[in-house]
Amino acid sequence: MRHRSYSYCVAGLMLCLLFAICSSAQNITADIRGIVHDPSGAVVPNATVAITDMDRNTTRTVITGGDGAYNATSLPIGRYKIAVTASGFAPYNADNVVLNVNDHRVIDIRLKLGTQGQTVNVQEAPVQVDLDTPQAAGLINGTQIRELSVLSRNFIQLVTLQPGVTSDMATDQLFVGISNPTGFSNQINISVNGNRPTQNNWLIDGADNFDRGANLTLLNYPSVDSIAEFKVLRNNYLPEHGRSSAGEISVVTRSGTNQFHGSAYEFFRNDKLNANEYFRKGTQISTGKPNKPEIATQQRPPTCAECANTPQSVPPSSKQGAGSSEVFRGRTSCAVSSALVFGRRAFLAPGGRLAL
Repeated sequence: MRHRSYSYCVAGLMLCLLFAICSSAQNITADIRGIVHDPSGAVVPNATVAITDMDRNTTRTVITGGDGAYNATSLPIGRYKIAVTASGFAPYNADNVVLNVNDHRVIDIRLKLGTQGQTVNVQEAPVQVDLDTPQAAGLINGTQIRELSVLSRNFIQLVTLQPGVTSDMATDQLFVGISNPTGFSNQINISVNGNRPTQNNWLIDGADNFDRGANLTLLNYPSVDSIAEFKVLRNNYLPEHGRSSAGEISVVTRSGTNQFHGSAYEFFRNDKLNANEYFRKGTQISTGKPNKPEIATQQRPPTCAECANTPQSVPPSSKQGAGSSEVFRGRTSCAVSSALVFGRRAFLAPGGRLAL
């Protein structure tokens, strides 16, 4: 009897642990819901709603209930097509339905009388204002992340573009890792709506990305080339976004589609392409020096030989990260994207060598 009670306790403890693990990750998907009406405004039960992911070519099919309502949950971010069919009505197609992380889209559908040979096509427009939830949020998509000018190629600099977000960091030169090259803690002092930086919540693909010690450093820094989008929840977000009282920054990394694809890039930055700073220019002209910036910076994926033979001025342990790594040599910096380097993930091994 005692052995059976012990087994029950162990099983209950394991179930609680499993529940805690499953509930610790936030939701990074989206959902679409709405009501299907006929031309008179009455609801249409038993209508078939097929929601197709245009990037992955997968389809989710739901049936409207007696109240004409449908609900499709846990949809990955991307572009969707909605097709609705019902007996006695013309088929309805809605293209270019864009879902972002944590979106709750409400799309009500009004069918028209007709036959199956007649089709009503609707081109959905991107949502400009979220009228379905009370939360104040802002989205930065992947194209903006990759194309906007960012000094250190770090997505954190783009978080401050949102209303109510301020930075108390000493410099715009952000580093990767829990410590910076000077050996001090690499703190992310970003305040959302006047709240303390320690009250923010940072997520990557729904997993917690925050150091639970001081609540001021991040564990991973995804490369800007590997991020699909990120959303900053600033206020009045739904109860599913718990733990923190300030902002929530949810990063979603890029995923595959139903077509094979990849990318190669070189990110080049040099003082020959930069405008000189106003006061430095005046000083240089008055002293007879050349009119050019004094700091030269170049960031690009280095070759294996470059990283193996180049001495480092920064301890490798302070530069390692799952998202991106950096190699410093004198006044030149080479950024390594962890997304794809010859098709494999790259990181800095002890000794400063590039490991593949």
